[in-house]
Amino acid sequence: YVPAGTCYIVIGGYAASSGNYSLSVTPYPSPGQPNVTIQLDLTVPQLILSWTQSTGMTYDIYSDTNPYGTYSTPVITNLSAGSYNLSPSPSPMTYYKVIEKFCFPAHAKEAIIKADPFDQE
Repeated sequence: YVPAGTCYIVIGGYAASSGNYSLSVTPYPSPGQPNVTIQLDLTVPQLILSWTQSTGMTYDIYSDTNPYGTYSTPVITNLSAGSYNLSPSPSPMTYYKVIEKFCFPAHAKEAIIKADPFDQE
């Protein structure tokens, strides 16, 4: 657990070097829960998951047939984009978990969606 406002910086690669060095640090926001939308493209067919990509974040997508399942099946990991196309279109009873993360999974936030664009629940 890392308390809010805490930053850890790992510096490496200097080996036996000595001297004066300069370090520039660019802060990134903490991961948030992605707001995932789905779109069905019947011309291909494919299902498109999309969200607003945050600077410095990567995304993991997992699937399950149970909304309360373990989501242990990775679809893709370390995606650095704001969308992902699932082709061919999956079964309507497939659920996806999109995880936004920065560096370490312990800093991740997630969103779970059902892959059925026609379901109005």
